[in-house]
Amino acid sequence: MDRYNDNDDEGKWIADYLSTDGYNNLMDVGHQRLVRETLAKHLTSNASVLSIGAGQGEWLRESTRYEPRHSLALDISVNELRRGSNAENGDRIEWLCGDAERLPVRDDSIDFVLAAAVLHHLPQWKDAILNEICRVLSPDGVFLFFDPLRYNPFAMLARRFLETRKRTEAEVPLNPFTLRSTLESSFETVDLTGFYVISPICTLLDAIAPVNLEGAIHGLSEIERRLSKRGLLPVTAEVVGIASYPR
Repeated sequence: MDRYNDNDDEGKWIADYLSTDGYNNLMDVGHQRLVRETLAKHLTSNASVLSIGAGQGEWLRESTRYEPRHSLALDISVNELRRGSNAENGDRIEWLCGDAERLPVRDDSIDFVLAAAVLHHLPQWKDAILNEICRVLSPDGVFLFFDPLRYNPFAMLARRFLETRKRTEAEVPLNPFTLRSTLESSFETVDLTGFYVISPICTLLDAIAPVNLEGAIHGLSEIERRLSKRGLLPVTAEVVGIASYPR
């Protein structure tokens, strides 16, 4: 992330190929809505929350509106943490530089762990990092994450052929066929919801079509979310995972 902040003109994000308004609208009615609903449900004035790979803490700052007791942002990049601490609500967060494989947090001291588009950057997330998350969570704690999945055909084509900025050389979208079993080995309850099969195509059409596709974007995103629960999770492009009660 430091390298790409220093070389901001190196390629494009995939979103740069889509309509900005349409893409933002799709994200807002898609996985971001579920993340916000989960934050609202679980974060209270008594909760302590830890964001791993927090970067500049965008989603952790979102959580401060629920006034948790303690908000911790952990990242390995000092530069990202510095930028985050100087941003809005940065003074309401404790910023920690450290490695997610060795969390500088006491056992059973965190109620809510957040990983926002982080796991697919971390080769060891299934082992050392997941063990650390379970160690620091309280017995009824919740782990919330969202990440890209591996086998959506449009995302696969975009990663293969579009000129996009790579974040880390170890970046690997999550495997939807092993994700649930991996999490269930560490948590009592696991809920996975997939988003975006073909709906991102609508955001591209939104940029060139002379009609308003906002309704189609909303409807298609909801259909895809429901179908992900009926077996289409492997071909969705994004997953939101909610894992509770660490073993």
